Amino acid sequence: MVNEQLSRLDQLAVEASNMEKEKMKQHFIISSQYEFMFWNMAYNQEKWPVAL
Repeated sequence: MVNEQLSRLDQLAVEASNMEKEKMKQHFIISSQYEFMFWNMAYNQEKWPVAL
């Protein structure tokens, strides 16, 4: 399943314009920051800042 998604993304990157590639790069950076924040919060056993 992961390899299938990687193949799709690779194909999209080949066909992407420079502007689309820049957007892809920015989305990757933002998603990486969110993932880091998630794992950092879990590691430090932080609580969600809003009561649910």
